[in-house]
Amino acid sequence: MGTALHAELELWLKKGIPPSSKILLDSGVLNYFPDPHTPGMATEEVFAFVIDGVAFYGYKDVEFGNTVFDLNTTGNLDFAKDEDALKNDE
Repeated sequence: MGTALHAELELWLKKGIPPSSKILLDSGVLNYFPDPHTPGMATEEVFAFVIDGVAFYGYKDVEFGNTVFDLNTTGNLDFAKDEDALKNDE
């Protein structure tokens, strides 16, 4: 389910194709992201860097200004981080 929701959010942000999943539409989560085609917004951009000889690479789901959004979902709210944990990057 997470991969499918990620794909829907990505299509929404990259191409403006509205999600069809009830959970995305009813949750209000779209209000937390920039509008599709917002100038300066980048989606699925590659990042790569090396620290002490160890290479790290991946994709930034959404980057807008100084903010990077991660399009993660959870099927069980017991695993969801609360506001304090998110603020402190725990």
